Amino acid sequence: MCGIIGYLGKQKAATIILEGLKRLEYRGYDSAGLVVLKDGEFELAKKAGRVDGLIKSTPAQKIAGTTGIGHTRWATHGGVTDANSHPHLSSDGKIVSTTNGGSTFSTQTLDAAGPLNALHFPTATTGYVCGNAGKLWKSTNGGTSFSPINISGVSQNLTDLHFPSANVGYVLDEFSQLRKTINGGSSFTLLNNVNVGSAKQLWFLNETTGYVLSNNGAVYRTTDGSTFSPFIASTTAPASPLAVSPMQAATLASPAIEAKPGPTLPFLMHTRVGACMP
Repeated sequence: MCGIIGYLGKQKAATIILEGLKRLEYRGYDSAGLVVLKDGEFELAKKAGRVDGLIKSTPAQKIAGTTGIGHTRWATHGGVTDANSHPHLSSDGKIVSTTNGGSTFSTQTLDAAGPLNALHFPTATTGYVCGNAGKLWKSTNGGTSFSPINISGVSQNLTDLHFPSANVGYVLDEFSQLRKTINGGSSFTLLNNVNVGSAKQLWFLNETTGYVLSNNGAVYRTTDGSTFSPFIASTTAPASPLAVSPMQAATLASPAIEAKPGPTLPFLMHTRVGACMP
């Protein structure tokens, strides 16, 4: 049976996690691994076999950082290999995943004219996926199946989306045009008064308060779900992916916050499909 241990604190995470993995050995396992976050980057170590082998090949002192997660795996699907050991790191190195169980999965092939660009589940059962050529899909059963949604007159690539609730959502296309639905995708309205330059990503705290990040690092904010105004000035550095805690995001939503030039605004983003594949 798989075991999972996590640590967030001020001590060296790897030392505590490796000791935790040793204490999980009684559950039975065939491989082990851990990942530690340091300076915004993940350090990953995993190995088929005993925890002692992982400790020997990757001493704790070689992995710095005070936040991390560890895993012991009992293979129920896939061979006992280093590659199949957990945790798994996404291809862009920005997302880590690990799981306990899950030997059976359902899959569905979507009629996508190219890659799937973004995925978001505002609830445990309702979720949306967007892709190229105006393709959009919706699930109402937790992702077991998806049905296509037609956005009238749209054939351009859909690059990002965010649904702060099951029925209210925003979809961004490759030409930085933003569309809004208030009925779960039955119809969309083009927000003509949105001037956000070359938009890259969007994220909403609730149905009316949200942010759009442009490619030049500028951030635009709305508090009414339709009108956007500059929130952070552009930077010379390329826009980076968004990532901040929900508490920080809630703080940013306060009207007392003064917009100041600076680095790109971080937010906790919804999952991007292309980035979450191990």
